[in-house]
Amino acid sequence: MSHGTYVVTLGETMALMASDKAGPLAHASTMSLGIGGSESNVAIGLQRLGVQAVWCSRIGADSLGQLVEREIRAEGVVVHVTVDDDAPTGLMVKERRTPTAQKVAYYRSGSAGSRIAPDDVDERLIAGAALLHVSGITPALSPQAASTFTTLSPQPKQPVFRHLST
Repeated sequence: MSHGTYVVTLGETMALMASDKAGPLAHASTMSLGIGGSESNVAIGLQRLGVQAVWCSRIGADSLGQLVEREIRAEGVVVHVTVDDDAPTGLMVKERRTPTAQKVAYYRSGSAGSRIAPDDVDERLIAGAALLHVSGITPALSPQAASTFTTLSPQPKQPVFRHLST
């Protein structure tokens, strides 16, 4: 990748299970499996618009981690992940309570993404990026994740987009 011609996104992406029909999850007979995460959504969107995107994260050494990595790579995004043998990939479950209302449950306590560490990110990637995109979600997952984000040092005058989700 050429210096300054790509965007780096950094954060957790989870496996996403969603009920196929409206109604309580306890009565669902089928669910769809996909992925969801702010930073990977941004990377995929940029890639679809023709901007080279790099997604950095940490995933579990499990089938859900393989799903996350495969789906993001399939979009043409450059993927840099650390595979964690001791922590699972996070999971998000969407319940369509009614056709217009949904409830989301997150299973990410102790997830691989919550254990992201400075060594998981190649600082040369960040130094060469035109823009670094992070959200407020992943740093809030654990003290280690928060430390990772404060340790990363963008270059002077390098734009950093911090999406502070509420």
